[in-house]
Amino acid sequence: EPQPEPEPQPEPEPEPEPQPQPGDAPPAWDASATYWANDKVTHNGNIYRAKWWTRGEDPATTGRWGVWEHEGTVSSPSSPTQPVPEPQPTPEPEPEPVPEPQPEPQPQPEPEPEPQPEPEPQPQPQPVDAPPAWDASKVYVGNNEVTYQGNVYRAKWWTQGEDPTKSGQWGVWELVGPAPSPTSPTEPEPEPTPSPSPSPAPQPEPEPTPSPSPGTAPGGGQMEALENLAQQLEEKRPQLEAPGKDGIFVSEQPDSSWVTSTVYKLDDMIAGIRRMVENEVDGLRFFVGENTSEQELAYGRVNLAAFLAQAMQESIRYDVCDENNWDMIDGGYPIANSCGQLGQSYQDYDESPYKCQVDPDMTFTASTNAKWWGAPPPLVCGPKSKYPATGYWNPYAACEDGNCNTYEGQLGGALVDTPTPNMAGRTDVEGCCWWGRGAIQLTGISNYGILNHFMGKGSGIYDDIDFCTDPQAVCSSTEHPELKWISGLFYWLRSVQTFDSGGFNYMESLKEYVDQGIHSSAKGPFIQKVSCVVNRGRPDCPDLHGGPQRAQNFDLILGVLLVD
Repeated sequence: EPQPEPEPQPEPEPEPEPQPQPGDAPPAWDASATYWANDKVTHNGNIYRAKWWTRGEDPATTGRWGVWEHEGTVSSPSSPTQPVPEPQPTPEPEPEPVPEPQPEPQPQPEPEPEPQPEPEPQPQPQPVDAPPAWDASKVYVGNNEVTYQGNVYRAKWWTQGEDPTKSGQWGVWELVGPAPSPTSPTEPEPEPTPSPSPSPAPQPEPEPTPSPSPGTAPGGGQMEALENLAQQLEEKRPQLEAPGKDGIFVSEQPDSSWVTSTVYKLDDMIAGIRRMVENEVDGLRFFVGENTSEQELAYGRVNLAAFLAQAMQESIRYDVCDENNWDMIDGGYPIANSCGQLGQSYQDYDESPYKCQVDPDMTFTASTNAKWWGAPPPLVCGPKSKYPATGYWNPYAACEDGNCNTYEGQLGGALVDTPTPNMAGRTDVEGCCWWGRGAIQLTGISNYGILNHFMGKGSGIYDDIDFCTDPQAVCSSTEHPELKWISGLFYWLRSVQTFDSGGFNYMESLKEYVDQGIHSSAKGPFIQKVSCVVNRGRPDCPDLHGGPQRAQNFDLILGVLLVD
C-alpha cells in the first residue's frame, strides 16, 4: 500500500512552466535573410508580418505602406514565472529598504553639473553624420537617406533621378526633417523634445489623404500591389533580361541573333509604371491590382503581360524608340515618310483641344532607327528652307570602302536625292516631327498634346518637359529614360484599359480570363482581341500584323510572372 504514495509524484506537472509562450515567438529579424508573404519576425520587442517578399528592410522603419505590418509586442519571458511568485506579497517590505530618506540623496541632481559630458555634443558633429547629398545619377533603394537643399529625405523604394523636392505626398521621397546645421551641433541636444516632433508630423499627413476621393491618390492596396510587382520584377530580372529568342527584354540583330535590348530597360519600365500608378493621368492609373490578394495580383500581372506582349512586337524586338521608315514605294523608302506612312499625315491629327501647334521651323532627327542590312536612316523633319525637297532610300545599294556613313551602324543602302513623294504626295518634311515614339508608339499632334496636358509642363509630373515643343524628348531624354515607356503606358491607360466596344470590354475580359485559369481556352481569343485593339483599333481583325508573335510573347511573359 505505501507503493501508491509515489502517485503524488506528478510533481512534473510544473513542466508546463517551461512552456514560456514567448519561446513560441517568431525568430529574430535577420537583415540578410529573405522573407516571403506572411513570414513573421521579432524585432525590438515587437512582432512583424511580411506582406510580400523582402530582404534587408528594417521592420521598425517600414512605413504605413511598407512591407512589414506590426502585429503586436513579444510577451516577456519573465511574465510566466511572475504569476507563481504572486504569493510573495511579503517582499512588500521591500519598500522599507527604499525609505523615504532616500529622497535625501535626491539632492544629487545638484551633481547634474557633472553631466559636463555636454561637451559630448561637441564631438557629435551631427552634420558629419548627415546623409550624403542627393545625386541624380545614383540609384537609391528603400530607407536610403539623402540631404538636399537643407533637408533630409528618405527613399520609400527604388528610385533614380527623381528630385526629392518634387516628390509628392505619394512620391518616392519622404521628408524626414531639416538637415543638421554645422554651426549649431550643440543646440539641438538641449532641444531633444522638438526633434521627435517633426518625425511624427509627416506620418499623420498620409492618413487624412486616403479619406478624400480616390481620384487624388492611389489607394493603399494599389501601392502594396505596386511594391509586390516591383519586388517580383527585380527577382525575375535574370529571366526577363536573358538574351535569346525566348527572352523578353531582347532585340533581334541583323545576324538573326537575339540580345538584351539597349533601348528598353527593366529599371526604366519599373520607374515608368511607378509614375503611372502614383499619378492619376486623365482620371486613370496603370492597373497593377487593387490589393495584394492572389486574384488581384494575377489581374495586374496579366495586364502587364498583355502590354509587354505588344511592346515586344512593336518596338523592343527592333531596339528602337522612334518609328522606322517602313512604307516602301516603288522599291524605295521616301524620306518624306516622316510626315506620315500609308498615306497618313501625322500633323493633321488635330481632333483634340489639347493638340500641339505645328511649328514649321521645328527640326529633329530621330534618335534610333532599324539596323538591318539596307535599313533606311532615322526619320528627319525641318523647314523647307533646309529641306526644300527630299529623295528616297534605296535599300538594295551596296556601300563599302567607307561609304556606309549615312548613319551609325549602316550595313547597306544609299540615299538618292531625286525628289520622291510619300503616299500622301509630300516631298518636304516641314512640320513633320510627329512620328511615332515609345514602346507602343505615340503619334500625331493630338496625342502629343494630350500627353503634354496630363503629364508634361504644368502637370506636376514632368514639369521640365514640353512635349509640344520637344516631342523627341520621349526618345532622347537622359534625365527621364522612362519616357520611352511612359508614352506606351499612357496609350495603354487611355486606349486599352478603357476599351469597351464591339462586344469587347477589356477589363471585364481580363478578369474573366484570369478567373477561368491562365491556361484556359479563353487565352487565345483574349490576347487576339487585345492585339487587334492595339494594332487595328478594333477587337476583331483578320489583318492583324504579327498576331502569332504577340500571342507567343504573352505566353512567355506569363510563364515568368505567373505560375499556376
